[in-house]
Amino acid sequence: MKIYADVKKNTYQDSMKLMRLQATLNTIPGIIACSLAMGTPQNKAQLGEAGLLTQEVEQAGPNDLCIVLKAESAGPLSSARERITEYFNRKGIIEAYSGEEQILPRSIGSALRRMPEANLAVVSVPGPYAALEATKALNSGLHVFLFSDNVPLQDEFELKALAEQKGLLMMGPDCGTAIISGIPLGFSNAVRRGRIGIVGASGSGMQEVCCLISKMGEGVSQAIGTGGRDLYKEVHGKTFVMAMESLLDDEETDVIILMSKHCDEKIATRIVKKARASKKHIVVYFPGLESLIENNMENLHKALNLEHIAATGVALVRGDTLPRPITKEIISEEMREVIISETNRFSPRQKYIRALFTGGTFADEANVIFASFFDRFYAYPCYGQASCLDSPTKSKEHCIVDLGDDFFTRAKVHPMLDPMLRVERITKEIEDKQIRVFLLDVVLGYGAHLDPGAALAKIILDSKRIVEQQGGYLSFIIFLCGTEGDPQNRTNQKRKFENSGAIVTDSSTRAALLAGLIASQ
Repeated sequence: MKIYADVKKNTYQDSMKLMRLQATLNTIPGIIACSLAMGTPQNKAQLGEAGLLTQEVEQAGPNDLCIVLKAESAGPLSSARERITEYFNRKGIIEAYSGEEQILPRSIGSALRRMPEANLAVVSVPGPYAALEATKALNSGLHVFLFSDNVPLQDEFELKALAEQKGLLMMGPDCGTAIISGIPLGFSNAVRRGRIGIVGASGSGMQEVCCLISKMGEGVSQAIGTGGRDLYKEVHGKTFVMAMESLLDDEETDVIILMSKHCDEKIATRIVKKARASKKHIVVYFPGLESLIENNMENLHKALNLEHIAATGVALVRGDTLPRPITKEIISEEMREVIISETNRFSPRQKYIRALFTGGTFADEANVIFASFFDRFYAYPCYGQASCLDSPTKSKEHCIVDLGDDFFTRAKVHPMLDPMLRVERITKEIEDKQIRVFLLDVVLGYGAHLDPGAALAKIILDSKRIVEQQGGYLSFIIFLCGTEGDPQNRTNQKRKFENSGAIVTDSSTRAALLAGLIASQ
């Protein structure tokens, strides 16, 4: 084994670009592990746990970029170092649409001098520096899309208080997606423009709803992400309320969708009260707080899962009859032959389901759905009716794990970009011979892995073969969050997963229901 480490003093890079570079390095045959992270005490501790802390990195400061590679031999290291050199030789340069190279601005101030008409800044720097850069943007009169995670909660509150004072939208921190006037930001998808506006404290869930609306033939006017903590009691829903009010005033938005992951009940109640005064139809999805929406509220409509959100929004914008939510009884009938075929192939000892997600909202939705199937199941993060895992790194019985949570992504590439975290987890999970079903989300679109079907097909095939040699069978249930217009193309990806033996469903809701039915028979 060979380890290479390089410390670049007083250097920080856009975190999205670093994630892309790290994902590229991980595709080089022979590269076992790779990390590109700032030399903060927290990041160095993570590198130490992974066996990647060298003397050079140990001496690095929080403003230094640490590059650490672990490879089988010198050959892969050489290839990786060439990629790194090429990247840093071109840093600060961007190829314009004309094909000419232009020097990138090095600060928000210099960017504004070049683009004085700009009104929005995308901030994607390591968490410790994010609040400073976002504050500069807000003080320059810019709305902010803050992609960075690991930003202290107090910093988030102060940023949003400043934005509220200036009448600006502060999307984030840890804002995974948005579509503003047709422009995709962060992780997002190629969807139709239309008359449905969305406010989401929920990145992956908002992506799924946008994609489903587009596949149903309607489109999105604006999709405003707020960051997953905006409806926490510490933040007071400041961005969520401002975004909702902007859509209420937007002449191009006829129907509004309000959605979140788990949130504070008092804040959700305040938002529902404000929404009730609207003349526009509003669809509300606050998991676990469905009772806030009464059945007789004329302009407010309760959604019970992600597919139901999209279908309700589409029906309202068309003036159609409101749809019923998809239930396990409906899936049981529609997928009867698949369920029988799968369950007949398990060994008697196989009984558990492992849901390994990259999107937090998908984990939330599965949490609600699993409660209708199982008396006991575990989850990380732990909330709702789930029991708590002793450790996020070790699953237990029926289990839901959000691999996109901050616990797993510190000093590592997000699993939407790099499949290795999930590949490693599946490899470890199949040691438990009681597993029946793996439930996986696969997020397509801008910013995501360019070919997840190819990247995950091998572990699906290998896992199935290993378990079959032991006298059992594994079922893989997958849903694709994406569209035909995404760079990966949904149909092409579906074909690759089906060729590996996986079952691909049309939505996250259907996938969780089908997985629950197969695991509970």
